[in-house]
Amino acid sequence: MSPSESLPVASPDGVRAPAGGSVLASRLCPVCRTAPIHARQEVRSGRCRAARSRQRKAEARRQRDAEIRALLEAALEKLREHR
Repeated sequence: MSPSESLPVASPDGVRAPAGGSVLASRLCPVCRTAPIHARQEVRSGRCRAARSRQRKAEARRQRDAEIRALLEAALEKLREHR
């Protein structure tokens, strides 16, 4: 490019779409709750994604254990009734 050529100048009243990676100040990572996340992100990092996965699995185990406990208690109650 020669010195006499200039770069195109954007109009100050031109409309541009927001950048895809813009940060929403009101959204924090739901796992670590410390870092802001970008518009299309669900979590901040791979570490947060892994932590969220561990949390979901632990919750599923707790629900399964509660269901098993209730079934075992019902079975014990039935055994006590038939003695």
